[in-house]
Amino acid sequence: MPKVAQVYNFLYFCGMLELKAYKSYYEKFVKTLSRAEYLKFLRALMLLQHSDEQDIPRHYIKHITDGINELRVNYGSNELRLFFFRDGDILVILLNGFKKKSQKTPKKEIDQAIKLKKEYYENK
Repeated sequence: MPKVAQVYNFLYFCGMLELKAYKSYYEKFVKTLSRAEYLKFLRALMLLQHSDEQDIPRHYIKHITDGINELRVNYGSNELRLFFFRDGDILVILLNGFKKKSQKTPKKEIDQAIKLKKEYYENK
């Protein structure tokens, strides 16, 4: 599997939006994925990077709260989720990700994304 920095560089040069990961949460999430899951997730990130959110099919993105969205990728019976938000028009901040195991998005994951977004702006 490519190193995360290589993926960011690849995504940056291929698309219009710059993707950034806040701290190491995204990297930790990616390391839990199989190669096939990772490749499918990478394709979804590229779709996000190249498209306006309104143009992306609804099943890929779900608004959660306060500008935080959930990128949704299904691979077999696994449901992969990654929280993100935009900082202005050119930046997508990747937050915590997880494999969803229940119908509802876990409140602790949402709370963590809200905390990370707040922390991001306080440290900016």
